[in-house]
Amino acid sequence: MELFIEQKPHTFFHKIWLFITIITIFYTFFFQYAVKAIGGAMYGLCALLILFCFVQVFFVQKGRITKSYLDPILLFVIISVIFTLGFTAKGYGTDLSVKMIEYVLTSYSIYLLLREYPDYIEIVLWGTSLAITLLALATFVKGVAVSSSGAIGLEGLNSNSMSSYLLIMYFTSFCLFYKKRRFLIRILLLFIIAVVAVAQVSVASRRGFIVLVLFTFLSLVFGIIPLKSENKSKKRFFFYVLLLLGVGIALIFLQNYLLEKTLLGARLMGAYDGGDAARHRYQTFALQQFKEHPLLGIGLGGVAFHMGAYSHSLYYELLACTGILITLFFSYGIIKMLRAYWLSNRIFMALDNQKANLYLSRIGFVFLFCILVSGIAVVMIYDFHFYYSLALLVALLSRQKDSWRIEYGG
Repeated sequence: MELFIEQKPHTFFHKIWLFITIITIFYTFFFQYAVKAIGGAMYGLCALLILFCFVQVFFVQKGRITKSYLDPILLFVIISVIFTLGFTAKGYGTDLSVKMIEYVLTSYSIYLLLREYPDYIEIVLWGTSLAITLLALATFVKGVAVSSSGAIGLEGLNSNSMSSYLLIMYFTSFCLFYKKRRFLIRILLLFIIAVVAVAQVSVASRRGFIVLVLFTFLSLVFGIIPLKSENKSKKRFFFYVLLLLGVGIALIFLQNYLLEKTLLGARLMGAYDGGDAARHRYQTFALQQFKEHPLLGIGLGGVAFHMGAYSHSLYYELLACTGILITLFFSYGIIKMLRAYWLSNRIFMALDNQKANLYLSRIGFVFLFCILVSGIAVVMIYDFHFYYSLALLVALLSRQKDSWRIEYGG
């Protein structure tokens, strides 16, 4: 089933917008870390995409702004920045606030493009998968570094960020299995997925490895196997047996090789855990600040300003830096997305010939769930990849809503 058919002609304006988007993806996820960082390049690319966004809204759409599932996240960023600069922060948060506005508007621009031309979604999925695969290959060429605190990754890119990139690549690559493809394309997808899996072991992020395994398992059980087989069929039973065998082999590999002969295994077994004590200090401080400033927090970047590092947890950071009131905007946005994907899954289950849409709704739900699990150990709200991930999820969800409206005639 083809999901991304768009009847509108592709204008020169939107083609250039797509081109800049792909350049931004490759620079963000690959070039600046594996080749060379270019001063001001990220600012310039983001500024161009934000400019395209404003042109689209004020000239193409004549000032009409369509509601989206990204709106609560936009509102969260804007309100948290206003309160940080105007009320809660004391001498910090300005640079961080500018970055967050830049990242969320850039991601919103990409979402607007994909909403306008849903057939571009597949191009962006391929671009993201290939860019992050090239980054993964760079780890084999350049190697990784480790410190006593356990911070591992390419120079200029820590293990937490890189592991988040690898998870995004798994999501985009798994999405590309939504339809039957030529044999060589399927082999290519499996190859790049394997490359990223090996890179995840090399990067040695405990959280990243666990979340990637979680995403893979849930995607296979609830996505790939139902997509490739009929309900209660012998083929599906065979796939589940094959999966169980694969899990058994993986556990043997984990015990005999991964835990004993890799840096990741050493970290899983408790070595290079100097950073754990530091994380505990950061989170103790964050919790104390939340107790003292429960409504609005101490402002964006407040934990890092006082402790020298972020809290290493999305949830501690949100409560300490933005308080309960602003955190509610963030929570509402995420819950709304989860609910929409859940509803999408139920709708497509009730319809015939909707396996591709059903598959994508489940993969999207699993990816968002894994992002939330990742939040236990990483902050994310200060990073471009987080808002970009949400933009992809909302763009995909928007396309699915169009599909079910067509089915229901509404």
